[in-house]
Amino acid sequence: MKRNKLVDLVQAAAEHAAPNTLDLWPAIRARIEPTPESSRRWMGVLTAFAAVILVAAAAFVIFSRDDDPKHDVQSEWAAAPQDQTLCANFPQYCVPLVGGEAGNYSPELANLETSASRPNVDSTYTSVAWQTGVVRGISADGTPFIGNPNAPIRVLLFTDPACPHCQEYFAGDLKRFIEDYVLTGQAVLELRLLWGTGWEDSERAAQAAYCAGEQGAYWEMVNTLFALLQDRPASEAFALDQLQQINLGSDFDMSRYGTCLDTERYTSALTANNVFFVRSGSDRGAERLREK
Repeated sequence: MKRNKLVDLVQAAAEHAAPNTLDLWPAIRARIEPTPESSRRWMGVLTAFAAVILVAAAAFVIFSRDDDPKHDVQSEWAAAPQDQTLCANFPQYCVPLVGGEAGNYSPELANLETSASRPNVDSTYTSVAWQTGVVRGISADGTPFIGNPNAPIRVLLFTDPACPHCQEYFAGDLKRFIEDYVLTGQAVLELRLLWGTGWEDSERAAQAAYCAGEQGAYWEMVNTLFALLQDRPASEAFALDQLQQINLGSDFDMSRYGTCLDTERYTSALTANNVFFVRSGSDRGAERLREK
């Protein structure tokens, strides 16, 4: 058979088997268009998938929630009942007050944390403190402290009332440190307040803590300041009218406290805290340990 004849036969067969206009769409459409039965089947699959997603989301929320009370800021900073004493509201700070140690510091600080400022400390709460030698007062350099003065370790902590990270630390790690080491007589904790984060808001809050210290309630007020910050900005939490409404307990003189706030008499002491913070190199960390 000649070559040309063979080519002609192949071309003719190809044209007969596969015409130039071959419409495959009817067959494709028949396969992809849903039928009532397939629609119900897919709806069931989608419903089951959505249910699995909802269950997984609920499980994530439940099991990722931190139920450890040490991280429950709300329970840590519950509002102080006004019909109970300072000791009843803040038993962790109810230790004997000894006032200022001999030293060189601002004269107004000598009036803080004295036994005369709070003569009716409930002995029910201080009996354990007497056994461990734990007291609270003002150190020789003008820093409020709590712990056994003869403890081998002194921890100096700088904190800003408007600092949210400080709030978390105060409610968690520091609270456990106070319970495990300070109140057992193994360490002394010193706390200086700064006003770098919230500026005038922080300064007002720090003034409130020092004013409360005139009634032997410095630590209780710091505790309360962080409570105010947990659900609102510092500009609202530490507004003057807000601070003036704080009542730490039935034995807390709000009138005396409010008068102190108006005077702003601890401005120089707070400025000294900021200067000391920078000069000591503590701006490279929130705390430092000092061995006696």
